[in-house]
Amino acid sequence: MESSLVAKQANKLIESVYRMEVEEQKLILLATRKINELELKGLPFTPETEVVITADEFAKIYGVPKQRAFEALTSAKNTIYDRSFEMDYVGNDGVIKPISSRWIHAKGEMKSKSEVSMFFTPSVIPYLYLVVKTEFTLLDLKEVGRLKNKYAVRLYQILMKWRNAEYQPSFPVESLRRKLGLEPHEYKQGGDFNKRVVGVAVDQINKGTGFVGLKAVPLKNGRTIVAYRFEFDSYDNKTINITPLSKNGAERQPRENNGEFVLHQMTIEQIKTFSNQIANKVVEGEAGFSHLSTKVAAGSSGKELVAAIAKDLQNANFDEYLEPLKILGFKPTKVNKTPLGAKQSENKGGSTNDTPPDKKSPFNLNEKHYQMYLKKGGKKSRDDIVRIAMDEDTTTLQVMNSDGVGNIFAM
Repeated sequence: MESSLVAKQANKLIESVYRMEVEEQKLILLATRKINELELKGLPFTPETEVVITADEFAKIYGVPKQRAFEALTSAKNTIYDRSFEMDYVGNDGVIKPISSRWIHAKGEMKSKSEVSMFFTPSVIPYLYLVVKTEFTLLDLKEVGRLKNKYAVRLYQILMKWRNAEYQPSFPVESLRRKLGLEPHEYKQGGDFNKRVVGVAVDQINKGTGFVGLKAVPLKNGRTIVAYRFEFDSYDNKTINITPLSKNGAERQPRENNGEFVLHQMTIEQIKTFSNQIANKVVEGEAGFSHLSTKVAAGSSGKELVAAIAKDLQNANFDEYLEPLKILGFKPTKVNKTPLGAKQSENKGGSTNDTPPDKKSPFNLNEKHYQMYLKKGGKKSRDDIVRIAMDEDTTTLQVMNSDGVGNIFAM
């Protein structure tokens, strides 16, 4: 096959990687490293070659917990299996024809070993070595692991080719869009592209890699951005001074162990307020929020992003939101710090005497008191009363007495 066609096919394979989500890209990067090791050892790489990636490897290289690593591997492997891309081949008649090919033709996983397996297709294998050499040999996978956005991973790949160049690169907007793997309909507005793609990527690369002082300089024709020049002071991953994606510089800890910032649940009003505030910061490309831009598909509206964030908060999926909430000044109250299971058991465990609840358990709701409250015209549910008491750090009795019904003990 002519070298020009080989290069063209390799480029199509690379473009297919650009369009992958960030965890898929990371899995492909690990797989290509395994493939490169096969070549160095002189071992064959065929459609029957099993490429095995373990959760331990993924966790160690990309800096994530092992359980999360296996979940990411499984999901990414399944998505890659479903992906296809267009390429050309030379038919028996010598004519170049278009075909659609998959990346892998078989997949597997072993939960007992926390590993996944992939078998690459015959049409991909001839070009993978070239892809490895031209695209992936320069990459520091530990740096890739600190990037949470697919556009950040791709821009990092681009910039690594220029890290030792005598001048710093600039790209026309359309060329940059293609290099980052954007479809024509994604982030069509210049402001969206600048904030949610370029701005987010630059922010993560500055915080998580050896690029020092990276900035995207927009080049304009009048008021329109026509190109971007990427400037950086230096690249040094030997004495790297990383600004961590979380302020304490460590892997984000589970919410119940994250110092005093304990978060088990949020009220409806808190969810409404902070989902909007967080979404606004994501759209604006604020530091500390950019990793949440992947919560919705490219091109989604701000309302869709708010809804996705609110859903996470409602489902108590707080791990990715601890740092953004801290930045926004959120301070957990007792209701936020109380595990859902504990609150529910407290709701049912009231005493049966007429005395106010014991100070050691001010959030217990006395059933007899609640019935007296209802007879006085009270409208709040048991859960609402307990939640308000916890939120305001008072007793359930005080909540009922302050609800416009007067003293519930008064006749």
